[in-house]
Amino acid sequence: GETQSALARALADMAREDILAQVANLPLQDNMMRSAPFASARDRPAPASARFSCTITRSDPQAMAQEAEYLQRTIGASAFKIKTGQGYATDAAALDAIRRAVGNEPFLSADSNSAGPPEITGQMAEMLASHDVGWFEDPCRLQPDASFTVIAKASAVPVLVDNACRSLLAAKTFLSLGARGLSIKIMKTGISESLAIAHAAAEHRAQVTMGICASTSLSAIYSLALFAGLPPELQAMPCEETFFINVADDIMRNPLIFEDGALILPAAGTLADQIDWTKVEQLSISQFQSD
Repeated sequence: GETQSALARALADMAREDILAQVANLPLQDNMMRSAPFASARDRPAPASARFSCTITRSDPQAMAQEAEYLQRTIGASAFKIKTGQGYATDAAALDAIRRAVGNEPFLSADSNSAGPPEITGQMAEMLASHDVGWFEDPCRLQPDASFTVIAKASAVPVLVDNACRSLLAAKTFLSLGARGLSIKIMKTGISESLAIAHAAAEHRAQVTMGICASTSLSAIYSLALFAGLPPELQAMPCEETFFINVADDIMRNPLIFEDGALILPAAGTLADQIDWTKVEQLSISQFQSD
């Protein structure tokens, strides 16, 4: 199916980028930056880290605030994507509680996952703007047609397109309709097409972010590396690929390091050397036994 095809393409792209980086003896983000279609990127020093954002899922407003404060305190999170879509009153209460918990300095974005009706986008956006929210992702079901322009103009916060943007063609269509931000997910569009989408955004003076793929730290490295290699002016907000912090165990020998709101990226060398293959074997045996 389409999902399996996209995943297979993403995995092939990951393997290709890993091989190319090893041949060049460069970190992934350095090699991606040198091969990316951004002239300014090739002239910059290779980044050693990537700024990250943590997703705060829908829950009781106080529970959401407690989670944000915990992530700020324990891993130094300084950017959060707040899952809205629980109704105007609950969403407003959640934003109030989160701002009180983490302060005014952290960057906030909101994501309704297409849950809201189009007619309340304007009211929701005004509430988000009052809480200094930088982006409104999928405020309602977005379509690549004239209706998007109406929705985007009604929003006091720039609209970020996610679920409806799963190809370069869709990205170009939304950009032609005035989209100011796109969410890229390499598990959906691979690395090559993701870079092409980012380049199209740059040509339209729009921005992109790397969306969460609910992955382990190993696959998150590719999203973080791609994001880190993009020109800073193209980055809408910090990379969302931090789901791995919720995983009880990992196959990497050493966990990724959080530092000052960023994740330190691996140095040059094969990522295979950083995998605990004993854990991989155990997972394989467990899967076989469960079958």
